[in-house]
Amino acid sequence: MTEIKHFLSPKLTGKRFDEHSVPVEVLQDFAALQELIVDLAKKIYFEENPARKRVPKGFTDGVTLNLQEVEEGSAILNFLLGTALAASPILGEDSHAYTYFEKAKNKVIEVVAAAEKGDNVRQILGVKYLHYFNRIGRSLKEDEVVTFNPKASSGVARLNKNTRNRIVQSLSEDASYTDNFNLVAAIATIDRADKQFSVLVNGQKIPAKLDQNNFKLVVTTFNEYYSTPYVAIEGEGVYDRNGKLTKINSISSMDILDPLDVSLRISELSELKDGWFNLEGKAPDKSGLYKFETLFKANYNENLPLPTIFPTVSGNIQLEWTISDREISLEVDLNTLSSEFVSVNVTTDEVYEENLDLNDNNSWQNIFNLLSK
Repeated sequence: MTEIKHFLSPKLTGKRFDEHSVPVEVLQDFAALQELIVDLAKKIYFEENPARKRVPKGFTDGVTLNLQEVEEGSAILNFLLGTALAASPILGEDSHAYTYFEKAKNKVIEVVAAAEKGDNVRQILGVKYLHYFNRIGRSLKEDEVVTFNPKASSGVARLNKNTRNRIVQSLSEDASYTDNFNLVAAIATIDRADKQFSVLVNGQKIPAKLDQNNFKLVVTTFNEYYSTPYVAIEGEGVYDRNGKLTKINSISSMDILDPLDVSLRISELSELKDGWFNLEGKAPDKSGLYKFETLFKANYNENLPLPTIFPTVSGNIQLEWTISDREISLEVDLNTLSSEFVSVNVTTDEVYEENLDLNDNNSWQNIFNLLSK
């Protein structure tokens, strides 16, 4: 008979979790976490019972990590652990199968906490078990965090892209690792004989496989290369110890971008350095650019024209539209995401101004209404 008990309540924070929902791809990370906990529980059992050659019969039978509910507070996942082996004489009268799974869970949390502090995670877990982190946390985006013990008064363990990368970089001498990517690039070369192509990202050519799923789009884009078309690509790739993408393993989606595509422009602006304008001009804050991009993509009405986006000397950005006889601008402070909307009717010289907070969904609706007039 399977016994089920509460086991884990990680808290997920980030834009995708604000509505207290969790994408399926994130749940796949927790499927990998379940595998790690089961494997690690067996290891701990053998360490504590050196005379045993096998785990007790039924030790891992029916072990499942079941999502009971998603609570509010971004998204808090309440997981129950079910196991067919509740208690057994083999484990000892005072012991319990859950003991080993609890210890395995705590060891995982210890690894995450150590990675967050920059400590050596290989002193806590061997390479075999750290390899699970090639799958755990892979789906996380830049603004997302999994807090494994959110109600703890101390020793909170947070898994994000940085802490996960520290763990996977510890796996080999060259510290390369695999991770999901989402990037904007131009098609640089095609080798039909070897069924390969490469994309150009920040001046670096990154190789990828040319297959029937992406052949037509790659060739079309490459033929238009000198008019500077770009593509948005998502997939899985290999990164070096410095977090630079060096190879594309697989592509899950690829789309040709509009020249005014916001992601494309944000990618270009993120490469600006201090002094970009006649040795003046502050580089836009990358985290601020990313936050703005996320809000824009989540809220902007696709039926409206895309803006042209320019950097400002002060390190912020300005969006501009020409709609009928109106010249419209929206200057955005990347630190606070406060903005100033200005519309000038060039025929009547009528000027309209309004201050808007882009963190507020109502502000985006105001922008749509003003652009649609």
